[in-house]
Amino acid sequence: MNKFFSNRRLVIIIVCLIVSFGLMSVSVVIRNKRSTPPLLQQFGNDIVGLVNRAVAWPVNGVKGSVTSVSDLLNTYQENKRLKSQVQELAQTKVHDQA
Repeated sequence: MNKFFSNRRLVIIIVCLIVSFGLMSVSVVIRNKRSTPPLLQQFGNDIVGLVNRAVAWPVNGVKGSVTSVSDLLNTYQENKRLKSQVQELAQTKVHDQA
């Protein structure tokens, strides 16, 4: 059975992350220097924007799923509480009629 993260895939992912962070740091340094040509500053801005979008997409997905699970758990607890209130009201109504 193939592992989800084989050793080779894990190494590739780590290398890609290192390269990404390296590109981001170099592009930020290039972008912030006033003596660099505008073309290189634009290149730095483009790299930062691309990596920002690439990182933000999965982070926002995880954030949305965590929020959904939290909402689902809150709904379950509220439903449980409301069921117990309805059951108590039904019991008091039965006792009042008897």
